[in-house]
Amino acid sequence: RRMPRSSSSFQDGAKKNFQKMKSRMRVNYRCQFNLHNFPFDKQTCDFILRMRVVSNRTVALKEVTGNGNSIIYSGSKTLSEFGIEGMETRTLLDNQNTQFILTINLSRHWEEHVATTFLLSFILWFIAYITLFINQHDLNTRLMGSITCLLVFASFYSTFNEDIPKTSYFKMVDLWFNWYILNIFSIVVLHIVIDLVQNQEKRMLTVTPEDLRNDKAVIQARRINQASAYI
Repeated sequence: RRMPRSSSSFQDGAKKNFQKMKSRMRVNYRCQFNLHNFPFDKQTCDFILRMRVVSNRTVALKEVTGNGNSIIYSGSKTLSEFGIEGMETRTLLDNQNTQFILTINLSRHWEEHVATTFLLSFILWFIAYITLFINQHDLNTRLMGSITCLLVFASFYSTFNEDIPKTSYFKMVDLWFNWYILNIFSIVVLHIVIDLVQNQEKRMLTVTPEDLRNDKAVIQARRINQASAYI
């Protein structure tokens, strides 16, 4: 959006006439971010000012040389999610366009994510892990504790995904959450397997009256065979 304030000056009496134009503008533009390493990512945001010249090399956008600065930024370098690490400028000229490119280097604030998201997910996993140390005969306590952690973790992951940018590719934070979900799920499966093995052992050790009668018949038959062998 162009603001009303503008000025121009024209100088004569030199070998090459020089025209200076000044205009104040406020614009909104989008930056394409790569979030593979979220939340430990660093981003670059390019602002491109382009002017069409079409084979006219007498007009070009140039950087300020000497002690001057092409870009003067007076705001805070600490933003809500990022910190500004630096700014770079460059100019390009071809047969079609002259361009002035401003590159802003950004670094995401990861401390909050570590203190909340990563720490909370680790605590939920640790609670599920210590259920392995509960009495192995107390299946209900071990199973309910690990299943509750799995459900809470899945709900927490779903809520977290609503607050971050949507992407079609896998992010580092997705790998973190999915590893813990699979790990807690394996703990639940392990509790069930332990209970099945214990029940199988109980069946093998249980002696019924019929088994005792069969054992007595076998012993008596062995004694008869031994007695007949002596005769």
